[in-house]
Amino acid sequence: MRFSSDQIQKIGKEISSKVDGKTLFDEFSRGRYSTDASVYQIKPLGVVLPKDTNDVLKLMEYSQKNSIPLLARGGGSSQCGQTVGESVVLDYSKHQNKILELNVEEKYVWVQPGVVLDHLNSFLRPYGLWFPVDVSTSSRATIGGMSANNSCGSRSLYYGNMVHNVLAIEAILDDGSLHTFDQINKNYLTTTNNQDRFYKIIDKFLHLRQKVSKDIDENWPTTQRRVGGYNIDLIDPNGFNSSNLLVGSEGTLSLFNKIKLKLSEIPRNKILGVLNSKDSQMLFLDTPGLQKSNKFLNRIMVQSSMQAISEADVILVMIDGTKKFSEDDLNLFDKIKDKNPIVAINKIDLIKKSRILGLIENLRSKYNFVENFIPISALNNEGTNLLLDKLKENLPFDEKILPDDILTDQPEKFYLSEIIREKIFTNLYQEVPYRIAVVVEEIIEKKKIIVIQAYIVAESSHHKQIIIGKKGQMIKKVGEESRVDIQEFLNCKVFLDLRVKVDSQWLKIKDKAFNYSNI
Repeated sequence: MRFSSDQIQKIGKEISSKVDGKTLFDEFSRGRYSTDASVYQIKPLGVVLPKDTNDVLKLMEYSQKNSIPLLARGGGSSQCGQTVGESVVLDYSKHQNKILELNVEEKYVWVQPGVVLDHLNSFLRPYGLWFPVDVSTSSRATIGGMSANNSCGSRSLYYGNMVHNVLAIEAILDDGSLHTFDQINKNYLTTTNNQDRFYKIIDKFLHLRQKVSKDIDENWPTTQRRVGGYNIDLIDPNGFNSSNLLVGSEGTLSLFNKIKLKLSEIPRNKILGVLNSKDSQMLFLDTPGLQKSNKFLNRIMVQSSMQAISEADVILVMIDGTKKFSEDDLNLFDKIKDKNPIVAINKIDLIKKSRILGLIENLRSKYNFVENFIPISALNNEGTNLLLDKLKENLPFDEKILPDDILTDQPEKFYLSEIIREKIFTNLYQEVPYRIAVVVEEIIEKKKIIVIQAYIVAESSHHKQIIIGKKGQMIKKVGEESRVDIQEFLNCKVFLDLRVKVDSQWLKIKDKAFNYSNI
């Protein structure tokens, strides 16, 4: 149905008289909302910024009476045109953006659909929690839009898509009624009033699932990142989460009023690397060392390392052959002595053979690592094949866990920050301590270039001056070298905006430590 200019203005006036939120039916506003991150462009009838649930209910009632389509919109970061159409757009990002309830013990949170993902995770960090569906547009993507599209993100192979992390949705149906879509038990249909509309909806879906069960079993795609279509395959007569029906429905079934999310503990500086070969798949979990320190971040890293040790099939210890054993090294060996670790002595290209033998004998005199010492040079690729063969011998036989094209579980921002950190230490390893953080604040994709805004966190003004250098020469050098590697990594022209800030307390304060170490 096409609407004339007079009809559009009439609709705008009528809606404005019914809701408390702002209404935008002028040509400029309609033009602004005619696009999203996709290539599509459709001018809406107008835009409403609903203030609360009552506004949405009034809009739903008006929509039904006058056959006016409604279109919910969050950050407009979708790339398939979901948020553009000839309809009245409901922009949830302005007012419907509150965090309503957090349960730390049970690890869940209730939010309004307009909450931005980065804002939610900033709120959760002091509690050691986060929402792990980490889409690349996290600085503007809203939870409502992510739920509607069944977003996945770079860590979905481990944490799952939105459908695996949404626990419940309070939704507004086309008749204006509110229903909470959550866990449905096996006895629901026998204990509920069959005149209830929600009952009838669930009953219809169960019958539909039964009708197409054979087709689902034979033809349903099994790809791990399947996000398109309705999640009919997740309907189980023995019990299922009814919110699965709404996730991925792209606004065709209801409007979201509140969303309950499953939270996860923040990853504690563990990095997953995947090595695929014809006959094996090795998942390397790189962890921090076991450093004795009372600082919050160090304690967290030790906890992370011990958890990884307890879960690993094989433990590989990498030691620097050019350095003496420290108290931290000996502390590590004491903790893993019963797990028969494989010990790789690196940098043998820089030391004499006699020293290598001395290191091995020193450790053998204290620990029973009889055949598990392997000298290597990572730089020259010497001894690395022997090391891989030794690791392979000790791995259990099992199916591959991840697809062959997966190399790590880390998000794009992590790669970029590590590239910058590498350039700092390459140029300033004798002057700047390792206690710095690099935060990639924002990645802005333009037509022919990617703009990256990042900053370096130093503990003191002295270190800041060293990083900046005389007349800014050092940070310029770090930025140029970083940009070259980042362009190669992203395969795109890059503008890198790199700055330095001082925060002397960042390693001591819990929320800052989480913040800087996990972005």
